[in-house]
Amino acid sequence: MPRPIRWASTPALRALRVPARLILAERSVIHPARDVEQRVKVLDPLLDVEVVPRTIHALSLQRPGLVTARILEADRRVAG
Repeated sequence: MPRPIRWASTPALRALRVPARLILAERSVIHPARDVEQRVKVLDPLLDVEVVPRTIHALSLQRPGLVTARILEADRRVAG
């Protein structure tokens, strides 16, 4: 049984002031991805949240190309 997500309500997330993207596995057993997505959007509508369909919690192993692409995209945005 997944534990409730507590980090999404922490002051640290609310205080985040840098570009950030949260990539979530749709079928993770660790957290309910769509619930996390909605919670994060309420806390910080500017935070980029992506739920990757048909993936499990080991997202970086299951879709390494996608994860790498998102990291490189973020790096290009910051380097601007």
